Amino acid sequence: MNRYTARVRYYEDIPEGETYESIGRTVTDADIMAYAGVSGDFARMHTDDEYMKTTPFGGRIAHGLLTAAISSGLAQAYFNEIQVQAHLESTFRFERPVRPGDTIRIVVTAAERRVTRNPGRGIIKFKREILNQRDERTSLGATSLMIERRPAGA
Repeated sequence: MNRYTARVRYYEDIPEGETYESIGRTVTDADIMAYAGVSGDFARMHTDDEYMKTTPFGGRIAHGLLTAAISSGLAQAYFNEIQVQAHLESTFRFERPVRPGDTIRIVVTAAERRVTRNPGRGIIKFKREILNQRDERTSLGATSLMIERRPAGA
């Protein structure tokens, strides 16, 4: 296999408990403002420094869904190898704020596996934890993916 050929992984290749930890990525002011523009969410907690200094947060915070989106991109180094057929569901509980300048990473764990009635696919639920540079969990969630099963004879 040359360096341009991706490893192919099927449902059977992903054991329950397998864990992947991504590299880190720093959340910037530009990320927050770009996300506000794309989503239309210009809430003061994300865009107004002076107002947020008067709140218990003490300063602006990133959108929770922005951190989820960034973590999704960070997890692609893991998921790109997997024969994903469909993204079925994602949930996130936001536990701590992510601030401009924080560096986040994601830890993904294969938590639950089940085969479907269709013999060509299975579903794996992955636990997703977003951690900051202090190893504090900022978010906990899960994603369920439909994954191709190994073809007969492969």
